[in-house]
Amino acid sequence: MILQIKNRETKGILCKLLNLFLYAVVTILNKNFLKSLGIFQLFFLSSFFALIFITIFIKFSKEKSLFDLIKGINTKYLTRGLLNMMGRTFWLFGLAEMDATIATTIAYLRPIFALLIAIFFLSEKMTWKLGSALLISIIGAILVIGPAADSDGASTISIIAIFSSPLAWAIYDIIVKKQSRKDHWAKQTFIVFFLSVLFSFPLAITNWEPLNSNLFLIIILIGFLYTSIEVTLAIALKRLALTLVAPISFTRIVFTAILAYIFIGEEITMVTSIGCLLIIAANLVIFATVSEKKVTELKAEDPS
Repeated sequence: MILQIKNRETKGILCKLLNLFLYAVVTILNKNFLKSLGIFQLFFLSSFFALIFITIFIKFSKEKSLFDLIKGINTKYLTRGLLNMMGRTFWLFGLAEMDATIATTIAYLRPIFALLIAIFFLSEKMTWKLGSALLISIIGAILVIGPAADSDGASTISIIAIFSSPLAWAIYDIIVKKQSRKDHWAKQTFIVFFLSVLFSFPLAITNWEPLNSNLFLIIILIGFLYTSIEVTLAIALKRLALTLVAPISFTRIVFTAILAYIFIGEEITMVTSIGCLLIIAANLVIFATVSEKKVTELKAEDPS
């Protein structure tokens, strides 16, 4: 039994590491081709091909018919579709003007913003541990964004956009948490990509750029990577406890930094590195606190 658990966790860890590596690859591809395409065009095309791939997966796995999935769209899904477009386009806007590693690190403020939302709107209690985590994350964010703000390439709008991205995703996560209790991840992924395509198409065609064959193939690859990211994440979460997922997740920053250095010549300053470590530390404090709370609740439910 112990061997089965270890084998299950090993597969989960490998899937999560693959998930994070794919995220890093798609980040570098997005960064590289934002120079050739508009943000909404890139978002629309990558979502369109991701939708095609997830549709193939659903048909192959014999899930519900696509018509039944579309009928399942409700207000929460519409909100998720808008938040998905806002989160990714804000992030792409910031990514276009600053280093990939910086943009990726700022994205890790997502659970920090989720915590703030939970405290102010969902009546969650603030503890000294959570307060410390928030303070640490703020200091880390200032250190990370400092080099970008001082450079000539990053505008004030891009900095606002890169911070707005994890805020949109934090609200998105709260909705996902509720919907995941009843809806299969494949259904959720299909609907979100379907709505992303629907919402972004009018904006994409207003500033459409012609595509050459190489760029077209790269966008198909990006779409495939987004679908693969969803699949590997679902497999990993099925096999791993969240206490294991959290520390592993920060490997994405390392993957992104390495790929950015190799392929697009980005370098990381000492100040940025310290900021990254502070944001990582803040997230680990939050996850540790949440895990401790969960264990306490389970013990209360089963005193034996």
